[in-house]
Amino acid sequence: MDFLKERLRELINEKNYKEAIEVLEKVERTEEVDFISGEIYETIGYQNNDSEMFEKALDIYGGLIKDVKYGKPSIIRMSYIYEYGLGDMENSLAVLDKHLNKDDMEYLLRLTEIQYKNGEYSQIVFELNRYIANDLHPKLIYRLGKAHRKLRDSSKAMSYFKYLISNYRNHPYSLTAWGYLFMDKEKYEDAVLYFKEAMDKDFYNVVIHYNYIKCLYSLNRLEDIRYHLIRLMDKGMYSVILNEYIELVELDGLSDKIDPEKSKAPVYYRDLEGEYIDY
Repeated sequence: MDFLKERLRELINEKNYKEAIEVLEKVERTEEVDFISGEIYETIGYQNNDSEMFEKALDIYGGLIKDVKYGKPSIIRMSYIYEYGLGDMENSLAVLDKHLNKDDMEYLLRLTEIQYKNGEYSQIVFELNRYIANDLHPKLIYRLGKAHRKLRDSSKAMSYFKYLISNYRNHPYSLTAWGYLFMDKEKYEDAVLYFKEAMDKDFYNVVIHYNYIKCLYSLNRLEDIRYHLIRLMDKGMYSVILNEYIELVELDGLSDKIDPEKSKAPVYYRDLEGEYIDY
């Protein structure tokens, strides 16, 4: 059975979901396997815009809500499916309100993610100012700094970024915060170094790549941008936010590798914790 679970993980890493489903039928059912099943059906749903696959995933995740380990991750996945898969924002928020405590970090992360995406930066500040920084997840401190940055309150943004840097030196968000600070001062060479270090720790965070490329463009390093974009495509990464640079450096044939429908799925926007990009 351990062999089958290892094989299942290999197939998922290879994005061979059809065979993964076949292996699922042979693996002993556990909460871990159920959660993996939900992720597989969810991913297939995004790939094929298949509401039936989304419903299967929702059913599986729904059965895990009370599980100690997989309950909260399942609730968050359900919220994503309702928003991105089924276009049902009402239920995306309702599932959070129904099953999570409003002081849960998972709740705050997902809620402020939605608020950031909707440009509700003042609401993020209001929501998170109830807490002291010591009580917040590093990503929430990071988001609070970015909300102030969007509100053009650079001194507040800098204070949160500096707190993050002082207390979580090697965290990807701290390194990204350094990148922002240097980028805002137009010190692009320094910013590139920090974004590069951040992407080494969190490679599948498209936001880091976006800002890294943005700084390269400011330095007129077009060949480096071409090389980096091709590297991302070769690894199966793509986001619509990279379009402007794909066009600017005129990468012939790159559009053949882009599936606009797939680019809408949050799996293409995930960082280490499955979050929609917020740059």
